[in-house]
Amino acid sequence: MEFGSDEEAAAFVPPPELVEVTHDRRFTGGTLVRATSDEVHAWRRELMPPS
Repeated sequence: MEFGSDEEAAAFVPPPELVEVTHDRRFTGGTLVRATSDEVHAWRRELMPPS
C-alpha cells in the first residue's frame, strides 16, 4: 500500500483480511502469472483460514 504521508501510513489500521505476502515466493510476478485460479485460491485459503 502507498500513502500520501507518513501520518496517513501511521494511522492505517489494516482490515483482518489483509495478509502480508511480500516475502511469499508464491506471490512473486513469475509464479503468480503462471498460477492457475485454483492454485491462487488454495494459497489464499492457506493464508486466511476460515474463522
